Amino acid sequence: MSKDNNGTFKPLGDSDTKMHGDTAVLVAGHPPTDRERLQDLLVEIELSHLPLHFVPDSLGDLTLRELSGGRVDGHSDEPSMLPRAVVMSGLAERELHLLMKAYRESGLAQPSWAVVTPASETWTLRRLLEELGREREALKAAVRDQDASP
Repeated sequence: MSKDNNGTFKPLGDSDTKMHGDTAVLVAGHPPTDRERLQDLLVEIELSHLPLHFVPDSLGDLTLRELSGGRVDGHSDEPSMLPRAVVMSGLAERELHLLMKAYRESGLAQPSWAVVTPASETWTLRRLLEELGREREALKAAVRDQDASP
């Protein structure tokens, strides 16, 4: 699912249609030990052509548009204490599904997932991560409330 300009969720297909934004995979909150594994994973699933950007804390206040446009270069070795997330920009729907499936099967700790949209591209990475955290908590609360219902 992704959100459109109005913030409405819409289902993703499985086509070669490129989604919004410059093509990039933005990775936050992953320790250095995960980085080589993620690069290898892209090779294994034949997506090594995708730019993989490891975003350090120092760049968390850049917009998603700036980060997906390559503003991360030269910072890949800096640590990231940001919440664990993978943000995809400009991927084909098919590539998104392939990446998410391979990541889930990799044994790496699960991140929050997001797709850059026209509405979110002007958000900073920190703002997106905060919003994802609020959404995650709201979902947990909804599940707790549903489980507590008679």
